[in-house]
Amino acid sequence: MHTGYTLIQPYVFLTLNSLLTNEHLLSSPADLFCYEFSGDVSLKFVASPYTELIIGQRPDGSCRIFCIRTADEPLILKLSGFSYCFGVRFDESLYYRLPGHPFPFPADLLQTISMSDSDIFSGTVSFSERIQRFLSALNKTGKTPARPPAATLIHQSIKKADGDITVSELAARTDYSCRHISRIFTEYFGYSPKTFCRLLRFHHTLYEIFQDPHRNNSEFITQIGYSDQAHFQREFKTFMGETPRRFGRRLIQQKF
Repeated sequence: MHTGYTLIQPYVFLTLNSLLTNEHLLSSPADLFCYEFSGDVSLKFVASPYTELIIGQRPDGSCRIFCIRTADEPLILKLSGFSYCFGVRFDESLYYRLPGHPFPFPADLLQTISMSDSDIFSGTVSFSERIQRFLSALNKTGKTPARPPAATLIHQSIKKADGDITVSELAARTDYSCRHISRIFTEYFGYSPKTFCRLLRFHHTLYEIFQDPHRNNSEFITQIGYSDQAHFQREFKTFMGETPRRFGRRLIQQKF
């Protein structure tokens, strides 16, 4: 398995200079996180603003696609009976609409995305080649909706602040009303700007913990935007499914 920090998601970072779809050029560079594995596994997905697609191939060659959408609580996905699995995480600014399916993906695609022309799993090819085959197949099937300029500005402002910003502060920076900010952002991304801020703040916290799990979290949580320890503890447990203390201990056992 290609792995990053397995307590979050098993990802490999891939940067594409450009990704051309059948509608328009996506943001350049576009960030995708890809991985592959085999055998029966149990994957834990923590709360995040991203969309995950996993394609599992059975020994008879048939496939099933699983999609994990933006969530504000952790999810355990148990995969069994597959001889090979290929996964892709879409950055929150990069997603596709699939014909006949709700925005942006349904929770679980029981039918297979049309991949007959790409033959993702055929032959003995490298991981990089499988990625290119997958992108080719997806570009024929999915469409990327145009993003309103206002949604882009709001998204960039939140990312720049690492989620440590209020809707009122966004209104002051963008000259949009709070109501307009919430409406335009939610219509495009499928969740509110406040939710996006909370998720970014949580992932910023995870980054800090990964840098040094021995460190006392009180050293950095106020800089990230948490009002106090109670706020941090409550939100972390909601998004991770366990307390920061327990998570830190498990991380130390795996990493150090």
